[in-house]
Amino acid sequence: MDIAQQETSVAAYKTYVAIKNHFTSPYYDYFQYGGRVKAGKMTFERRNDKYFFTKLAKKKDIRGYLVANFIDNQSNWIGDVINDHDSDKIYTKWQARLQSLQY
Repeated sequence: MDIAQQETSVAAYKTYVAIKNHFTSPYYDYFQYGGRVKAGKMTFERRNDKYFFTKLAKKKDIRGYLVANFIDNQSNWIGDVINDHDSDKIYTKWQARLQSLQY
């Protein structure tokens, strides 16, 4: 993994942690903290599921993708979100719902 790819994977990891905390912790509000978390490169390196964050980093709208799947799915583990074959369909339906709000 080259340095640029690793940096985007770490950024995807931080986004995942922030959004997961927003939905699972009563003490963390994504909007109040601006998506900032204490997770960093060292905690990312210790994880065994770095591959999923590399796949997540390739998505155009990481935050929207995670929000759509956390709302729809019961599991908050990144492996379930990325490996679920319906994840892209869930995101597409969520995008359509957001775009229909303008009408």
